[in-house]
Amino acid sequence: MLFWAKLRTLRERHRVPIVRSIFVVVAAAVVVGWEVDLVQRALIDSGAILLIILALVAEIAITVAQLVGVDYRVSALRDDRESEEHVMKHLRALAPKSADMLEFSGYSVHHLIEQLAHGDAKIRLLMKDPRTTNEFQRRRILSSVEHIQRWISDRYDAPIEIRFYTSAPSLRGRKFDDRFISVGWYTPAIDAKGRDEGTEVKGHCNPSVMCSTTTDEGQRLMAFFDTTFTSLWEASKDNSVESVMKEIERLQEA
Repeated sequence: MLFWAKLRTLRERHRVPIVRSIFVVVAAAVVVGWEVDLVQRALIDSGAILLIILALVAEIAITVAQLVGVDYRVSALRDDRESEEHVMKHLRALAPKSADMLEFSGYSVHHLIEQLAHGDAKIRLLMKDPRTTNEFQRRRILSSVEHIQRWISDRYDAPIEIRFYTSAPSLRGRKFDDRFISVGWYTPAIDAKGRDEGTEVKGHCNPSVMCSTTTDEGQRLMAFFDTTFTSLWEASKDNSVESVMKEIERLQEA
């Protein structure tokens, strides 16, 4: 994977001269090859023509992929609304079969989850344990769980597994297959005057970074996300939806 990432990075840095050189070589090969039978035969026998054709096909394929929405560059996005627009475009282009999502309440990703479920993607969703949040966030988390179970899981056959983490929120991110990644951050919900806004954390209005994992940057982001997600996922194996809901019901009855 790293070899192809480096190859694509090299291609992006020197794209114009590479394409220009390829077309010059092809044009020269056509002119000289048809005039000199020996050169024509040498180009064909050596496989040079085939390599040139493959390079052109690869360039055209990547260009077409970018035109339909698959961008290999790193994008820094302003907030969750802009991020969702870009992610949805990539989901339609890539049609991923798996997704790992690290959220707080999950309140802002209902459309993403539905899009993934529509494509039968396997979804692993980590949210903050509602037993460890304030009342405002607890209601949002429970509302997200109800929405996913009632309006998404009942409509689609996609496997959706939800677990709850108890550690302090920091990273938020979404990885689709091993091809595309989006990461952002949770910060304390404090206004410009230092007053508590009452929402515990904020994330939807924070910037985020996204890119294809075929780049060096994407590889680093994916490794960082995978390490964080896997550790939280394993630590949350006993915090399934069923167990947490039963505990909340028991506390409410007490």
